[in-house]
Amino acid sequence: MSAHPGIQDRSACPSRERLLALSSGRLRGVHQDEVERHLAGCTSCLAVLQAVDDRSDPLIADLRGPVESEDATEDTLVEPTRPEGLGPRSGGSEADRSDEESVPERLGDYRRLERLGRGGMGTVYRAIHTRLGKVVALKVLRPERLGDRRAVDRFRQEIEATGPLEHPNLVRAHDAREEAGVPFLVMEYIAGLDLARLLERRGRLRVADACELARQAALGLDYAHREGRLVHRDVKPSNLMLTPEGCVKVLDLGVARLGNGPADVPERVGTADYMAPELWLMSHGADPRSDVYGLGCTLYELLAGSAPFARSEWPTRGQKMLAHALVPPPPIRELRPEVPEALAAVLDRLLAKCPADRYATPADVARALEPEVVPILVEK
Repeated sequence: MSAHPGIQDRSACPSRERLLALSSGRLRGVHQDEVERHLAGCTSCLAVLQAVDDRSDPLIADLRGPVESEDATEDTLVEPTRPEGLGPRSGGSEADRSDEESVPERLGDYRRLERLGRGGMGTVYRAIHTRLGKVVALKVLRPERLGDRRAVDRFRQEIEATGPLEHPNLVRAHDAREEAGVPFLVMEYIAGLDLARLLERRGRLRVADACELARQAALGLDYAHREGRLVHRDVKPSNLMLTPEGCVKVLDLGVARLGNGPADVPERVGTADYMAPELWLMSHGADPRSDVYGLGCTLYELLAGSAPFARSEWPTRGQKMLAHALVPPPPIRELRPEVPEALAAVLDRLLAKCPADRYATPADVARALEPEVVPILVEK
């Protein structure tokens, strides 16, 4: 028992070596379970990671390193929208050109056109069905990942999990095949802007508009949770697409995990500015409330212009981790006085550090945002 209320008994804490072993995926079995149960209630052990001076450990190097642009590694189905006066995407990196040289131009009935996005798992192309003339988005497992059994399994899991899902606020999957040894997923092709690009163009949004976008995203996430048992784990503006008709669609279920299944990856999954505190400790600890937190960070950014802990005070991943776990976000009404007190209270609950203090489901979030609804349209 601690000697003073609020002070934890450090004698019960795991050793530094055991904490690092857990975080880098080297701890297994009952020992892993013991440390994870401890971490769920011990903020002191979170702080240990910030104080460690072992730069040879890849986990610490990752946590101490600057947060680079993580959007560059994500998959997207968004039609490239270029600023006025600029032409279409051209050139590309050597890795991009290598991908295109390795992927056949024809995959079954589909002819590959230009690249739309490239992520850690796959590359997304605009493509056309050669017999029907229908334009689609083709997500192809990257050639260098074909020999990685875990990557292939995760890609196939995405196909199996997203295939049956049908909801207006989710990107629809049309087909899934394997041709010439290349697995690929065929999805609806969407023209419009993701919300990150919308923010770049317009700056922070009107209160009612921000709430409507978040409400629609919540409906899509809730359907994925209920019908697909999927936890997205990477909810952020660039994974939310806004069509010219004003419909929000949730993108990139490739990092999602089956809610009741085993952990599929030992490493933490997500983007630093939007990750719930529990995701920093164990990616397989995610449940719908982790997505609720990511949606809260997203709504905050739509209103404030930046995510709660995206500013210079927290430049590294380690500092962001501690901020998500311990630091209250700057009050939204200090940044946007016109935000109603009721909405500020909704945001506080979305961004609660403890999952039990958040809304239990995205459906609850959607209901909380209903009074603020005003349709929004994006120019074509």
